[in-house]
Amino acid sequence: MRFIVLSLFSLVFAACDSNGNLAPAAKDGTDTASTATLAQITAGDGFTCGIDGAGQMLCWGAQIDDLNRAPAGNFLTVDAGWSSVCEIDRNGALSCRGDDQWGRVSEAPTGTYSQVSVGYGHACAVARNGAVECWGLNDQLQADAPEGTFTQVAAGRTHTCGLTAKEEIECWGRMDQNPNDDFDPPPPGNGWIAITAGAYHTCALHNLGEARCWNWDATGADDEDEGDEQADPEAPPIGFVAIEAGEQHTCGVSHDGEIICWGMEANSALGQREEGQRDAPEGTDWLDVSAGFDHSCGVRVDGSVTCWGGNRYGQATPP
Repeated sequence: MRFIVLSLFSLVFAACDSNGNLAPAAKDGTDTASTATLAQITAGDGFTCGIDGAGQMLCWGAQIDDLNRAPAGNFLTVDAGWSSVCEIDRNGALSCRGDDQWGRVSEAPTGTYSQVSVGYGHACAVARNGAVECWGLNDQLQADAPEGTFTQVAAGRTHTCGLTAKEEIECWGRMDQNPNDDFDPPPPGNGWIAITAGAYHTCALHNLGEARCWNWDATGADDEDEGDEQADPEAPPIGFVAIEAGEQHTCGVSHDGEIICWGMEANSALGQREEGQRDAPEGTDWLDVSAGFDHSCGVRVDGSVTCWGGNRYGQATPP
C-alpha cells in the first residue's frame, strides 16, 4: 500500500438500477475522473476504497456485503481483495468486511498491525512486532505464514509472499495453476522494498527502481490467441516508484510520473468483464496506482483520482 496527499470530501452515491444494484456511471474501458482527493487508493473486485489525508475512508462500487459503505474512523491503510476488504486504524486495530466465506472477515485477528493484504479467499497482516498472521482459506497453505520478521505481505489467490526485515522475498502456498508445480521462484537477494500479488503472479520493487514479476499461469495466460503482448507478465525495463498487481494485470508509476500497465486485458471466459484495465490515462503527475479485478485507479500528486476499465458496479466511477 502506498500513500499520497489530500483534503476532506463528501460522500456521493451513484444511481441504482431497478434491481437496487449500483449502476455504472460511465462506459466500461473509459477513464473517469473524481472530484474527491485521496492519499491512497485500493481497487478490489467490483469496488474501490481510498483514504484521505485526514484518515477518513471513502468506498464506492458494489453494494454487496457493504463493500461500498466506508466505516467511520481514522485509518492508516486499507486493502481491497476479492469480495472483501480490510483496514487498519491509526491505533493499529484491524477490521474486515464483505463476503465472509472461509472466515476471511470474521476470523481477522486482534492485536496491532501496520499493514494488511487481502487475497481471494484469505488475507494476511503484518503485526507491529513484524510477525505475519493469515486467516481464511488455506487449501494450498497460502494462510500458513512462516515465522520470522516481515515488513510487508502480499496475498494472492493461492499463494502469499512477504518481505523480510532483511529486504528478502519469502513465499508460501501454491505459486500458480500449473498442475506440474512448475513455477518460478521469487528473485533472490535483498534490497526489495515493495511486494504485490495478483491471482497467480507476484511483483516486487527493488530499491534501485527495478520491478520484477514472476509466474503467470492463470487461465488463458498461455493461450496463443491472447497474443504475447497481453500474456507477458514481465515488467517493462524502466524505473518504477510504485507498483501493484491485479487479477491478471499489473500497473506501476514510473520515475517520470507516468502510469504504465501490462499483462492480460479482461478475459470474458473468467466472468463478466470488459477490457480497458490496462488503458492508463496520460500524464506525468501520477503518484500512486492500484490494479483490481478488472479495473484500475490512479492518484495524482494533487490527490485527484482517476479510474478506468470495468465499471459494471460503478467501481471505476469515483465520487
